[in-house]
Amino acid sequence: QGISNLREIADCRGLTGVSSLTGNGTALAASREEYKPGSICVILVPKENDAIYGMARAYQMFAEEHRESVSIYRDIDEALNWITDNNILEVEALKELINKA
Repeated sequence: QGISNLREIADCRGLTGVSSLTGNGTALAASREEYKPGSICVILVPKENDAIYGMARAYQMFAEEHRESVSIYRDIDEALNWITDNNILEVEALKELINKA
């Protein structure tokens, strides 16, 4: 609490299913978020998994109350361009960090 202007990335591309997740659980998790003024978040979801996209969308609706913006992307390049405001140096640094994880 009290932290502002964060840029967060939730990389969910490695998920294969949502059998242990529920819409209510997702909404509850999002509603417990701390208020982060000026902060933005990008959620990366698998390209061919509509169930995970749906859960990310549910999370987005509730989490937006706690930060400036939450966006969902299936393409990592689009996501990184959005979260860095198209700053090529930041995009490359984030790609390097993600590839090391």
